[in-house]
Amino acid sequence: MACGAHAETTDPQPGAEERQALAHRYVHEILPYWQHRLHLEEWNVNILLSRPEDLRQGTLGNIHWDREKKSATIRVMDSTGYQTDLAAMLKDMQVTVVHELVHLELASLPVAEADRNNQEFAIDRLTDALLAADEGRLLSGYLPVANPPALSR
Repeated sequence: MACGAHAETTDPQPGAEERQALAHRYVHEILPYWQHRLHLEEWNVNILLSRPEDLRQGTLGNIHWDREKKSATIRVMDSTGYQTDLAAMLKDMQVTVVHELVHLELASLPVAEADRNNQEFAIDRLTDALLAADEGRLLSGYLPVANPPALSR
């Protein structure tokens, strides 16, 4: 009786450099799509992939903006912070981008320090709703704006 390893039938995961390159390309492709969906086209939004140690502990990203200049920078945790497969990593990065853009949408509203946890909860809920609605449009075949980029290369 011969012994042998069973071959995996799933696609092999890309190496570290390729994962980082795919992540970079993906977040830059989805950013204008979500800016359009949230009517934030007048903002100049830059997106940077950041090492986990460069972000506040327990966070996957952040945003800093200048309301007068209508400019913002979103930082998203880079691929080195993920132990998941590529598709799960990219999906999570999209959640982070949308979450931070919702912060930008609400930037004009005053928030007391005591209300920050409530604001984060509300932004999480809005982010989930936006992504679910977008997924529903894709599944139904109805998408009034350009299709978001695919996860594949």
